[in-house]
Amino acid sequence: MSDRSTQKTRSLSPRTSAQQKPETKTVSKSKVMGRPRIFDEEKVLNIVIEQFWQHGFEGTTFSHLTKATGLHKGSLYQAFGDKKSLFLKALKNYLDQAYHQVMARVDRQASPWQQLRTLVGSVILQNNLMEEGPCGCLAVNTMVEFSTMDSEVMQVLESGYAIRLQTLVEIIEQAQDASDVHTKLDAVEISQMMCTLLAGMSASIKGPMSIEEAQQTADNFLVLIHQQ
Repeated sequence: MSDRSTQKTRSLSPRTSAQQKPETKTVSKSKVMGRPRIFDEEKVLNIVIEQFWQHGFEGTTFSHLTKATGLHKGSLYQAFGDKKSLFLKALKNYLDQAYHQVMARVDRQASPWQQLRTLVGSVILQNNLMEEGPCGCLAVNTMVEFSTMDSEVMQVLESGYAIRLQTLVEIIEQAQDASDVHTKLDAVEISQMMCTLLAGMSASIKGPMSIEEAQQTADNFLVLIHQQ
């Protein structure tokens, strides 16, 4: 590992440029039954995200989407394309929003170690945002549903994973510089293990594991890498 002893703890805000912030509100016009209809694309996408998050890609029907958004099927087609195109846009928005929501909390922390703890805790809590109960992580759910069979979906997921992994690496490197994390393992190796742990817990939270148990498991991992 290169000598980073002269580096100072810095805000993580510059990293957010690697993943663009969610798109600003866009007003779309669609013509249904001869009348133009105007709606907020960002608001509609947030509703669509919840449907795919709750039911999965295959389980989500246009009946779910039209009922939840209040839009006709033709309006959704005109604004977003077919179901697959709508899903890809919703998945990317989900990844962008989730990342920036977590980083907004992380950047408020004073030390790399607190940033790391906040990041892990925030990721776990994002699995429990649905009123219907824990739905896990939409990205992990999608990976399980599609496997590696769809290159377009995998491209979106791989892009999101790369940004998250790099963010973790930078935080852990800073924590190692501050003597808060062991240097026996490379920061990349620790980050990969942590990503794997979080993904596994996100899948388990939909079933036998509670949010509290997931948080305890994450805390145990942090204890293992913590240098006191």
